[in-house]
Amino acid sequence: MERDDDEEPCYSSKAPTGEQVEEFARIVSTTGNYPVLVHCASSNRVGAMWALYRHHMGVPAEIALEEAKAAGLKTSRVPAVRERVGLGASQ
Repeated sequence: MERDDDEEPCYSSKAPTGEQVEEFARIVSTTGNYPVLVHCASSNRVGAMWALYRHHMGVPAEIALEEAKAAGLKTSRVPAVRERVGLGASQ
């Protein structure tokens, strides 16, 4: 994904933006891009993106959040992700 310095980067301490999730969904939904490997140093960003992507694709928020935790979402980023999927920041 290209980064515009005026936009909040996906690798910040917050959850990915809706635009970033839509771009991710477009990329992973295109079979010509297979296989797709998604990674980051701690898997925290991967987990955040996974939760938002799965929720974007219609998976219930709680299930998407549990999948994200299994994929590496850390507690430091959970409140931001919960907010983005409509669960509120509290756990």
